[in-house]
Parts: sequence; C-alpha cells; structure tokens
Amino acid sequence: MLKKTMMITLSLMLFACSNNDDTTENPTTPSAENEIFSFKGDDAIGTSYVPRLVKINQTNGTTTDLIQTTLGESVYGSVYNKATNEIIGIGNNDKLIKFNLTTNTYTSVSLNLTGDFGYEDLIIDNNNNLYAFKFDDAIGTSYIPRLVKINQANGTATDLIQTTLGESPYGFVFNKGTNEILGIGKNDKLLKFNLNTNTLSSVSLNLTGDFGYEDLIIDNNNNLYAFKFDDAIGTSYIPRLVSLNQTNGTATDLIQTTLGQSVYGFVYNKGTNEILGITNNDKLLKFNLTTNTYSSVNLSNTTDGYYENLVIN
Repeated sequence: MLKKTMMITLSLMLFACSNNDDTTENPTTPSAENEIFSFKGDDAIGTSYVPRLVKINQTNGTTTDLIQTTLGESVYGSVYNKATNEIIGIGNNDKLIKFNLTTNTYTSVSLNLTGDFGYEDLIIDNNNNLYAFKFDDAIGTSYIPRLVKINQANGTATDLIQTTLGESPYGFVFNKGTNEILGIGKNDKLLKFNLNTNTLSSVSLNLTGDFGYEDLIIDNNNNLYAFKFDDAIGTSYIPRLVSLNQTNGTATDLIQTTLGQSVYGFVYNKGTNEILGITNNDKLLKFNLTTNTYSSVNLSNTTDGYYENLVIN
C-alpha cells in the first residue's frame, strides 16, 4: 500500500513539473527584458548587403543577426509591442513592418498613404495601441498635420488630434502617468497630446540661438530627458543630457559628453537605469542616471553600415 501511494505521489509531482515546463516555454513570452535591437543597413554604393534587424550586446557592442528584410529596405520609427513580441517600424513604400521576435520572421501591411503624405515616427502606449504623426509634404498644402491612431492589422489610420498648419514635431515618447504623447515642435515647444481628452497643449522649451534638442527620452517614473546641442559654427558648448520639466519646459543639466558629440536613437533601460544612444562615430553611449556618468562601447561591423535608432523590449 505504501509503495502504491509513493508511486501516485511521484506521478503527480512529475505531472506538475511537466505543466510548469510548458508554461516556462510559452513561445509568446519574450526570453528576456531590456534587450536592445536596431535595424542595420549599408550605405555603400551598389551594396549586396541585405538590411536586417539585429540584437546588440550592451556590454561589448557586438551584434547578432535576427531577421533579414530585402535588398534596399529602410526602416525607421521603430517601437516594441510587448503583447505580440514584435518590433514595428515604417518601411519603404509606406509599409508597416512587423518583426516577430518569437518566430524571427517579418510581415508587412500597407499604410494606405497616397501623394505626399507621410508619417513621422511611431509611438506605442501602455496598452500597445500604435500612433504616428501624419503630415503632407506637398508644396502649398492646406493639410493640417495631426496625430493618428494606426490599426496594426490593416494599416488604416484614425484621426485623433490636429495641430497647426506647418507643424512638424519629432522625438516622440509616451508618458504613462499622464496618458500623453510628448514631442518637440516648431519654435522650440514641448507638445503634449492628451489621449484622454484628444487635445493638444504646448510649453516653451526656453531655447535661444542655435541650441536644440535631439529626441526625447522618458524613464520608468515618467521623468523626461533630452540631448542638448548647439549648432553654431565653432561652438564651444559641450553637448549634454538634460532633464526637462514637463510643466514649464526648463532644463537641468545632468551629464556632459564631449565637444562635437552627436547622439540619436535613444532608449531607456529600466534594468540598469541607463539611457542608451548611438553616436556619430559608431559607439553605443550609456548615460547612467544613478551616477550621472556616461560610458561607451564600440559597435561592431560598421564599415559603410549604419544603425537606425534603438528599440528595447
């Protein structure tokens, strides 16, 4: 009787372990958080290099090829959809390109754009809804640029919030605390698209002369940052990471880089409390918000190659 009881108990334990293993290996669950990816292309004339999505090692800058596209493809404005485990970007010929990190395959959907219409970047909210800023490049256009919501299945767009004629914001981020999309607008304004009220407000960024901001970055506590530079010829201003007050637009200097440094494609790594970006001399720059210091590593295989922004899962 004891032997039979032990066999039943052992069977139940094996069954439970089997169930736990199945859950762990669920293919819809990302393997790890805070990994960074980028779309890698080649600027060489007549190149035979097929652009692809790569994963970047944050410690040594080496890359792992993941998903090839087609010769001559270019992808920008990429974001990560945690529900589908996909990196989504805008490709050639006005396509929405979706890189599936579970299957290492990609699909595309037409964005149904005509004429001179285009999208400036993509933005994704906390519920994995997808947005973009839509504009018209036609000379003398009367089209009012606007924030739209994009259907990820069929590429159709729903108008949400109009701006003003000629507006052209960039560097978008999503603030989950206020449910707002933030971007940098004309005349050095911080634009705030409120998704609760479908209204727009703006705050002056108090910039003068040739100063400007390269993108926006937001951390896990909805603090806002930007990379500040000076375009003046012969400037002695050291580019730096600053913290931005979302209420009044004032900036607080945090971390200086080096003269002439240019950084783009920023993401925030909540695991290390670092802001990561790509420099003009093919380095991965890491701004540590705990110590207010920065470090860098060389990115591998950059002869004629380029990286199009960063994406983090």
